[in-house]
Amino acid sequence: MSHVELFVRDKVSTVRHLVSSLGFTHVADCVEVDRSSALLRCGDVQVVATSGWATRAFIARNGEGVAGVAVTCDDVPAAARAARTLGAGVGDLAGGGATVTGIGDVTHTLLPAGG
Repeated sequence: MSHVELFVRDKVSTVRHLVSSLGFTHVADCVEVDRSSALLRCGDVQVVATSGWATRAFIARNGEGVAGVAVTCDDVPAAARAARTLGAGVGDLAGGGATVTGIGDVTHTLLPAGG
């Protein structure tokens, strides 16, 4: 697994909690027009906490929580074909990755193992 993305109402308090209570380190921030994200790491575990306008519909439907799971795999095209065969929506990403949707509101991202 590469990382898990959480959609939260308040990124700052979520980061504070993960750092002070669970031992995560705040690694980086990314601010865009409709969202603000923080990358946190604890050992091999990576979490991205995201808040902002882009997260509101997801949170309204599902509450705060896991919005995306990114995994690395040896053969992204084969995994994407298998997902498509099972009825999932598949989109290509730059760098050889793919997104898989259609399994609830959670997006699954397939990333090349070497990248």
